[in-house]
Amino acid sequence: MLDILQSEIGFAVLLSLYGIGAFGSLFFKKNDSSANLWQNFFSILASLYGIIFSITVFVFTRDISFTMHSPIFPLVSLSVHIDKLSAFFIFIISFISLFCSIYGIGYIKHFYTKYSISTLGFWYMMFIACMLLVVSASRGI
Repeated sequence: MLDILQSEIGFAVLLSLYGIGAFGSLFFKKNDSSANLWQNFFSILASLYGIIFSITVFVFTRDISFTMHSPIFPLVSLSVHIDKLSAFFIFIISFISLFCSIYGIGYIKHFYTKYSISTLGFWYMMFIACMLLVVSASRGI
């Protein structure tokens, strides 16, 4: 279990949790409370997973490196390298997003019917996932 957690599969699961939360939030476009609960639940779950992931990478000092290739654009790829420094920033991002998501459950209720909560949830989750990709990307192109 620990080997899977501190591997490229563990990082892919972390990004997938944010993706499920983002696109699932768009599914609840008509119901603001469901969209709010969906995106905050997955954000809290992904943040907790990100904290555990970063601690295991930081403690067990195993660097994770892999490259994702695009099947549509053959010349485009993204190389990811997670070492102790990027694990530290993944921990910080996950820690802060955990408390923002907990606070956001009640805070977003004030904006029901005024704004699209599902769109807010989508962009919030994508923002966190992109921050994680920024601190773990070794090169892109």
